[in-house]
Amino acid sequence: MVKPVLQTMYPHRTEMVPCFIGAPGIGKTQGLYEFAEEMGVNVVTFILSNTVPSEVSGIRMPDQESKKLEVFDDSRMASLKDGDILFFDEILEAPPMLWSACLTLIQDRIMASGRKLPDVFIVAASNQVASPGIIPASVRNRFQFIELSFDAVHWCRWFRDRFGADPKEITPFIKEDSDQYNILTPREVVKLYTWMKQGDQTGDDWDTKRKVVTAMFDAVVCDKLVQICKQKSSVQQQIADALKGCNVDTTGMPLNDFKDWSLKEIFEYLQEQDCWEDMQYVLSTVQFDDGRDDEDTVEF
Repeated sequence: MVKPVLQTMYPHRTEMVPCFIGAPGIGKTQGLYEFAEEMGVNVVTFILSNTVPSEVSGIRMPDQESKKLEVFDDSRMASLKDGDILFFDEILEAPPMLWSACLTLIQDRIMASGRKLPDVFIVAASNQVASPGIIPASVRNRFQFIELSFDAVHWCRWFRDRFGADPKEITPFIKEDSDQYNILTPREVVKLYTWMKQGDQTGDDWDTKRKVVTAMFDAVVCDKLVQICKQKSSVQQQIADALKGCNVDTTGMPLNDFKDWSLKEIFEYLQEQDCWEDMQYVLSTVQFDDGRDDEDTVEF
């Protein structure tokens, strides 16, 4: 839900200041950075739980020429340009002085030095760690609070698009909070999956990884992660991965959309490309296992 909200509010960024509230690891920050990448803009982030007020409101220092105290903006604030995103993370964990500094920026759009704030999109986020009542009404009135919860369907779709594997078997074990040391958030699943996929999935190293995951959670969660790691990508995904990993220029090719194409459609499309001969050589050296028996292996 993060990216659709940002897309809708971005054109009205001088009036709208969304604040996403949700458990750790459900994709608040990830969605923001993906949106910024798609828009081609920069993100300046302040993690307010460990930020001092002067980083937002500026710091007073003596000017060598005037011999007077001047207010200087933080270098990150000074780097902002029109269209960029100013991101206040962990805002509910910030001290009241920082709320006041943020309020001045949101309301007046003027930095501490007196310079006008560029036409930026101010966005905030926080974990559900405090009651909204602790925030003064004057501050709350400046944000549009959007409460988020884990959406298994959309997360599984994102995971399949990114890794070519289906994580639906582990979604029942994902939690937004826990009284244990480790919480199996969506972010933690991605970290563990990426770590377990690195290297050979056999031998002592693989056994150690399984023991670590079992110690962190339990054997059931470990088995679910192993199942995801051992899934074989579709032929379409394997073709896309092979082309991404070679020296052929694939700029403009819809590699991520191949998953919805038939093999015939992919073959006909690739034949029309100027670099078909180079791609044919790359594909001819690889067997694209579709997960069926060996006699059904697809070859180019």
